[in-house]
Amino acid sequence: MSCESVDAVLALVESIASGRTALEPGDLDWLGLELEHLRRPSGDAGAWAVARFVAAPPALRAATAWFTIRAEIRNGGIDQLAWNQLAILPALIEALRHIGAHHTAAVLTELGAAALREDGDDLDAFLDVRRRVGGPWPTVPDDADAPEPLAEIYAALIAHARARPAEFVLAPVETHAWQHGDRPHRTTIYRRPDGALEVVLATTTDGGVWVDVPHRPCLVGADELAGARRLAEDLRAALAPGP
Repeated sequence: MSCESVDAVLALVESIASGRTALEPGDLDWLGLELEHLRRPSGDAGAWAVARFVAAPPALRAATAWFTIRAEIRNGGIDQLAWNQLAILPALIEALRHIGAHHTAAVLTELGAAALREDGDDLDAFLDVRRRVGGPWPTVPDDADAPEPLAEIYAALIAHARARPAEFVLAPVETHAWQHGDRPHRTTIYRRPDGALEVVLATTTDGGVWVDVPHRPCLVGADELAGARRLAEDLRAALAPGP
């Protein structure tokens, strides 16, 4: 889940970057939204994950995609990231440019354009780009001076979080909790870095960990707290409709 304050953002990135704690680069996931269905989106949960990702401010988007980026590149290379994530690729590229990972964003732009040019089973254009940028795994680009994608994105996330920590803050405004069946549930109104208010429904796992529940996007303007409260009430009513 995203950090709830600037201090939390700075403490997290400094702990990771310093190497003095057990935290690792993968723990930068905590800067982003928790969207477990983003990497392999399918069904309503996948559609919700994609919609929430695309609607998020760019820095939050970059941090949210950090797990997907690592998984795809380590498994098959930057070419696999582009091919498998076409649904979110434009929003991902914009986010990477925003945090300063310009080389990786440029490679993904070229790979994405080649993938979208393909017709049927003719993959020549994509495969040509794929070979040139180092795919399949391991990722060894022709340009020896080009940064390795994971290293570039990691460094960009750290630098951007240090310089603009407020862009990663998802601050809770108010929360309403209740019991539904055998599970506690809650709706929380968050203020996003761009000022907009977002309503999120959550419940707990068997282990008692709070996780977001997929639902239609619930986003209103910065000054529309009353509207956000109505959306929260709609989510509660939809979960437990009356007779």
